[in-house]
Amino acid sequence: MDGRRLGRLALGLVSAAVAIGYLVSAYNMPQGDLASPGPGMFPMGVGYLWALASVVVVLEAILSKQDAGGLDLPRGFELRQALVFMGTLVGFIAILPLLGFVISASLYATACLKLLGPYSWIRAVAYGVAMGIATAFLFGDVLALPLPTPGL
Repeated sequence: MDGRRLGRLALGLVSAAVAIGYLVSAYNMPQGDLASPGPGMFPMGVGYLWALASVVVVLEAILSKQDAGGLDLPRGFELRQALVFMGTLVGFIAILPLLGFVISASLYATACLKLLGPYSWIRAVAYGVAMGIATAFLFGDVLALPLPTPGL
């Protein structure tokens, strides 16, 4: 098995394991029914789709007859972009329990927009705050999911 297929197999297996953990967490949330969905219904749907996509990636890696070639890791600009994205994501996860969802999501979006895009600080902050508020409204008010509150 060549490097790319082996990489897809590893990614699919890790993704499937994380999806199963996500499903177990979502299962513990109230599900409701189709007439009155509970806060766990959407995460369960996402988890099932995630697990299915992971299985498809694993099967493709195993059953593919075509040689995909070697594995080229990102370098230069692409490596910087990947590291910045992962760093901001880890930062978001780290500050979420301390600052709550709205502030953390706003800071995360602002950092991504500024560091990964062509935006000025003013635009990045404006768009980041708007995205933090919009996602909090969507998940907290529309979908009635409990969001982390500041724990300072």
